[in-house]
Amino acid sequence: MFAFSKNKAGRSLAHEALRILLLELEGHGRHDLWSYSGSSVIFDLLVYWCATNDVERMTSLKCKDLAVHGPELFYPISFHDRKEYFKIVDWENWKKKLIYTYFIWYRFTKYNIITPGSLYGRVANEYCPMTYQRFSSMSGIWYSEYGNMQETV
Repeated sequence: MFAFSKNKAGRSLAHEALRILLLELEGHGRHDLWSYSGSSVIFDLLVYWCATNDVERMTSLKCKDLAVHGPELFYPISFHDRKEYFKIVDWENWKKKLIYTYFIWYRFTKYNIITPGSLYGRVANEYCPMTYQRFSSMSGIWYSEYGNMQETV
């Protein structure tokens, strides 16, 4: 996850990211490898920008005011615990956490039933209220893409 600001630092960072990406793609000779190359490009960019390859030392002070956050802000539930999205939660406690995104592992969760009180339902209600309203009116239960009640492993 990246957000580039419009100021000089943001533009410099974006240009450097593109330069590293082009070098990466040219080095492989394959231009269809962005998903493979993406994480290495971002790491190379952080190493360049922060002048360290030690992730623990990538602080905003060391990284010229760039904030480097851990995965818990983007993946609050790990791949192995992904079924937690479909359990009833205390939404007030979840809202206190400073989470930027909720990655739901769609390929592995698309057949699960989504209920309004589940973490998935609460996130949808909070951040996608129009979609939530549309689907919550269907028998009071959200169904995933296919309406299938199977659970994936």
